[in-house]
Amino acid sequence: EADIIITDTTGTKVAGTSSSAEGDYFITLKGDKKYQIEVKKSGYETFTETITLSTSPKGTYSMDKDILLKKK
Repeated sequence: EADIIITDTTGTKVAGTSSSAEGDYFITLKGDKKYQIEVKKSGYETFTETITLSTSPKGTYSMDKDILLKKK
């Protein structure tokens, strides 16, 4: 299991969760915003990436993102 932390452009944490043993996770975020994803797991390098979510009529946006962590 890995820890997933989502922050906004000011660095404020807006969401967080842990993945399943298979690496799956689900988080709902508002669309038309920029976020930073940080993934941490013991024994692996921390993964960080900035993403921009598109606008959606529902106000949220769904996307699939595969993240491969590198062993230290």
